[in-house]
Amino acid sequence: MIEVKGLVTALKISPFAAKDYSAALNYYPLDRVIESISLLKQADLKLKGVDSGNTSEGQILKEVIFRLMM
Repeated sequence: MIEVKGLVTALKISPFAAKDYSAALNYYPLDRVIESISLLKQADLKLKGVDSGNTSEGQILKEVIFRLMM
């Protein structure tokens, strides 16, 4: 488990939040977090009209949710 005191210092957050961050670090691998953020960024761009073609907002949201759950 990641040291809570180190998180508090590095992230400048409360010790209570650091406990949650520490627990989450054990459940979510860094590569998966990075991939998820990338998927959200891609969906955001599509919702703003970048490379979305005729895809509806609903379809974009369904796609990102499906890909996040895989």
